[in-house]
Amino acid sequence: MQAFARAKLHLERKWKKSLILLLVLTVISTLLLSTMLLAGGASADIDDLQLRLMASFALQKDTTNADLYHNEVIDALYETHSMAGYYSGPVLDEELLSYVESVDGVSFSNWEKELYLNSFRLFDTTLVPGTNARDIASGDYAASRGLGGLTLADLLSGTQSTTFSMNTNTALNRYFTSGQFSLVQGRHLTDEDTFCVMISRDLAEQNGYVLGDTIPIAITQWEAVIDEQYESLTEQDYDRLSHEFLYGPYDLQIVGIYDVMLEARATDHGMEAEVFMPENQLLIDWNTGLLMQEDRVDFVRSQGGTILFDPLYFEQMAFSVDDPNVLQDVMEQIKSDRPETELFSWQTNAGTYTASTAPLSWMRKLMLIASAIVILSGILILCLVIALWNRARRREAAVCIAIGVTKWGMLAQFLIEGFALAMCAVFLSILPSMGISSLMEENLLSQASLYSGQEELLQEDYNRYDYVTSFDTWKMFTTYRNMTPEDLSMDLTAQTLGILTCMMLLATFVSIVLANFNTWRLRPKELLTQIQ
Repeated sequence: MQAFARAKLHLERKWKKSLILLLVLTVISTLLLSTMLLAGGASADIDDLQLRLMASFALQKDTTNADLYHNEVIDALYETHSMAGYYSGPVLDEELLSYVESVDGVSFSNWEKELYLNSFRLFDTTLVPGTNARDIASGDYAASRGLGGLTLADLLSGTQSTTFSMNTNTALNRYFTSGQFSLVQGRHLTDEDTFCVMISRDLAEQNGYVLGDTIPIAITQWEAVIDEQYESLTEQDYDRLSHEFLYGPYDLQIVGIYDVMLEARATDHGMEAEVFMPENQLLIDWNTGLLMQEDRVDFVRSQGGTILFDPLYFEQMAFSVDDPNVLQDVMEQIKSDRPETELFSWQTNAGTYTASTAPLSWMRKLMLIASAIVILSGILILCLVIALWNRARRREAAVCIAIGVTKWGMLAQFLIEGFALAMCAVFLSILPSMGISSLMEENLLSQASLYSGQEELLQEDYNRYDYVTSFDTWKMFTTYRNMTPEDLSMDLTAQTLGILTCMMLLATFVSIVLANFNTWRLRPKELLTQIQ
């Protein structure tokens, strides 16, 4: 008989033993596939986080260092928050940009600059209401302008003013890399875009905007209002001045919509004016921002004014690196080659990435160890089960050898039997292993967060954008976020099944060879004599 025929006949005749061996193989395969699914899900989510939270660092001028300003802090109200006066420290310019982009490990960059707040108006667009709108509705505002309070004109201006951030690559914008914003529709802005904008889901829902719609932005007559007129402006005056254009409108197409991921949002606690609320931030492409600012500069100069705006001096430059593990080395190299960069404020998103992936990395390591234990334990159990039946199999081997079957022929028969059962076990283990891994993932993720030191990583650094200088706009406070997914991406792929099958076949092969080692080392005559 051929090896296949003998194997088939044995499995049919010894079906009880075959069923027991199949059950053992199925348990091993189920445990192994469960650990593989959990480890694979953790790896997939780590890769996903690396794409969403590209390892990056950013440089911006340090607004908290009084030595970098000509004048001292001048007002008690701002004493602990900002500097007033002309910035005299190192600048973020194209020369520095070119150098950093040439450093090994740096992949691409984002240049960021914010436009003057009150000059550009959203036309026919309603901001998500903040404190300005609430104060207007309640009449709760001061009668005089200045630090003591706000005029009606101030509040009206705030309800239609927001922060416009020019970007060459919003994928590296600080709010996306730190996890404060999350892209939910469309795409990011690039340096090739013109008349494009990204807005929040809140602002889109407030105005019924969808991807592809246009938002009109204009420089209005409001820009020409002088202090003598400002104090006496009524709501009707404001409405008229805000609808008479000096330049524009610029129609910006919505190419991306993001969610604000802050735990305490402006719309929740109502402590922010519209102009500063993250829900109202507009991210516009660099080319359009330059055009809009150039129009404003032309207007101010036509009125005999002076404006300081250099498009080649950036407020912030952000850079991504190829590998999170080299992030610190790249930063140290830049500081070593360019000592003046020590005077900048450095931020990284490594805290968000490291804290979010720490439980996943811990869990992946644990599951890989568990897989190794399952394989070794499985081989040991299989060896014991096969060895228990070795006496009967040795008699069968002796009979076959007596009729002319070689040892290799008998080994082939045993392996065919084992491989057939192993393949069936892989198929039978699919459903139970998916159920077991789904039941285990929630508990394992919570344990992983506990043992991976995630809380310490989240608190290790506190990325904060401080209050303004006289030339900077306010920026949101940002902190590291925990972006570890609540559910793992456990997809059963052909590759996973292929690896599982190979591992089960290998375990079966090793078990059969080890369990029958004493039999195979005997010569045919010795084997026949021993059986007699």
